[in-house]
Amino acid sequence: MVCSTELAAWLAGRRKRSSVRGLSMAPHIVDGDFVLSDNDAYRGTYPAVGDVVLARHPTRPGVDVVKRVAEVGPGPRVVVAGGDGATWGTLTPDAIIGRVTLVVGRDGVKWTWA
Repeated sequence: MVCSTELAAWLAGRRKRSSVRGLSMAPHIVDGDFVLSDNDAYRGTYPAVGDVVLARHPTRPGVDVVKRVAEVGPGPRVVVAGGDGATWGTLTPDAIIGRVTLVVGRDGVKWTWA
């Protein structure tokens, strides 16, 4: 049910579809998967620890990344990690595009967070 709701939201233009390149979120999200993100999820609020987010890469314009929120700190700042839990870097909240709600792999739906 959640999957069909998320796909309907994407078809209605309320979710962003992004292709995954690379293995930084392996084993859960891998090269060739795609994610749907809710770009309105953080209006007026910050992501929570554990959220999987789509964000703008801090040093590579035009490149978006999928990361798990490891810490939300003062400043404000958001510390994000890769699939192995190792810290990847720190982002400002305005770099966060949205919350990942669905991951689809070659064999179908892998994860939903809606």
